[in-house]
Amino acid sequence: MFKFYIKVFGCPMRGIEAERVKNYFMANKGKPVKHKNADLVVIFGCSIVESTNDITMEYIKKSNNKNQRIILTGCSPVMSENQIREFFDGELLGSKYLDNIDKLFPEFKVKFSEIKLPTKSHKNLEYNDFYLKQFTKYQKFDPLKL
Repeated sequence: MFKFYIKVFGCPMRGIEAERVKNYFMANKGKPVKHKNADLVVIFGCSIVESTNDITMEYIKKSNNKNQRIILTGCSPVMSENQIREFFDGELLGSKYLDNIDKLFPEFKVKFSEIKLPTKSHKNLEYNDFYLKQFTKYQKFDPLKL
């Protein structure tokens, strides 16, 4: 059994992908734990919005623990690879290539293609807390426009 931690920054799609990766790891005998107790850390980074990119970069810098395997995915590996490589030498797997995650875990019996996308609303996904906080910070609720 291995222990993993997943952190998500950015859009709802990253939250959905993170939920699927979590299910993939659990199907292969992984156990979700807190960041400090993880053998494997997967960071879904965002580089679309400048403030989120800054937060993502700081998180990667703080997470760069030599005792943990760290994989960076999301849009950051593609959009900010040069910036990331200045301080991070871990594995990069852009979300566009997430279906290739099996190559990083050849020992896994259950393949990523066997894990279905979550079907519940993105608002209920475990890994969407950061996105929802950002959304509600900028979204103005107007009950007359329902």
